[in-house]
Amino acid sequence: AGVVFASLALQLAQFHGESLHMQFDTPALIWRATVTRYLTRPLPDGRRLVLILDGLDEAADWHAGPDLFPHGLPGPSRVLASARLLEPHSEARSWLVRLDLNRPGLAAAHDLPPLTRSGITDVLLGMQSPLDGLGDRAEIVATLHHLSQGDPLLIGLYVDALRGHGESAAWLRP
Repeated sequence: AGVVFASLALQLAQFHGESLHMQFDTPALIWRATVTRYLTRPLPDGRRLVLILDGLDEAADWHAGPDLFPHGLPGPSRVLASARLLEPHSEARSWLVRLDLNRPGLAAAHDLPPLTRSGITDVLLGMQSPLDGLGDRAEIVATLHHLSQGDPLLIGLYVDALRGHGESAAWLRP
């Protein structure tokens, strides 16, 4: 919490043309309150704020709940948050309930389906050599799909692990 909210507070202060003089050992609650204050103020010069928070489900020492975002963000401000589903077989809307954003016109939830074999092929083909060659190998794509069940995070972890093998990754067998 201290890292996430300190980072957000410092970046938001810069967007507002301000600097913060708090210490990094400042309690997370203070950083979080500072973020809330900045989020309720429009940016200078009519600029638009788009805050992207990836991995809400990965918060280690804090809980993403109804107090995460202040109600009544300034008109041009938007928040994009991503998270894995709260429970197996649930829907993205469950996050709207958890964050108290489930009122009509306030927020939208989108379920992203897992990557298909074709999607995994595209990921591999978009990589630099030698990983791009793996996209043409149906047995490698099928194995990655089986191991990951199409979960983009797991596919990313596998690709990062493969990248660490350098040129020998081109010779990978399932």
